Amino acid sequence: MTKDLLKRYPYICGELKELEAKNLFSKRRETLERQKAEIEAFVDSIEDSRARRIVTLRAMEGLTWQQVAGKMGYAISEQNARQIYRRTVKKY
Repeated sequence: MTKDLLKRYPYICGELKELEAKNLFSKRRETLERQKAEIEAFVDSIEDSRARRIVTLRAMEGLTWQQVAGKMGYAISEQNARQIYRRTVKKY
């Protein structure tokens, strides 16, 4: 799992929706589905629920760091959220 792939999750989902709407079954669609599954498996494997929530909000929902902190109830700062995200992605 790479950080770049994780960042692409919202775009992967969007492109998959377009391909599905057009009923296109292509090599590209297979690649996107594989990448999406890999990202989802990675996120599901994160044991720490707070870290998993941060990764989900940032990578899968595409929120800004300010929005991530807000969704966490401002229990953590934007900087703290970034640190947890980086540490989690680096660990796995």
